[in-house]
Amino acid sequence: MEDYFDDDFELEEDEELDDFILKLGQIILEDEYQPHEDVPEKIELVKKCYDGLKYAITGENVKLTCGLHDPFPSCGYISIIGEDVIVVSPDLFATICYAADNFNIYSRIDGKIQMDFGFHGLTRKLVNVYEETV
Repeated sequence: MEDYFDDDFELEEDEELDDFILKLGQIILEDEYQPHEDVPEKIELVKKCYDGLKYAITGENVKLTCGLHDPFPSCGYISIIGEDVIVVSPDLFATICYAADNFNIYSRIDGKIQMDFGFHGLTRKLVNVYEETV
């Protein structure tokens, strides 16, 4: 059997690609912190989804959290962490999954389950900042 993980493996460095990725990250960060205004409909959607999940799930030691404008001003999330998360209202749960911009579920190393619902577009830009192309 061949050993695919030998010590001779070297990671190629691509400084041009690294610079591009860092520049792109900087542009995204600068854009996130430009003047924005809230989009009330999207913020209300996150709050309603949060309230709906209180009825859609149950289980042992389940913790439900919600964050608006976190990790960036235009983002929000709802997170469920629990040892035994049970969906008691599948239709409501599916509707909330559909309303979210993304949904992830995974097991954690502490034996718990985590579900994350991501929401984007909680703010809209007041001005266009970038006119040049990267």
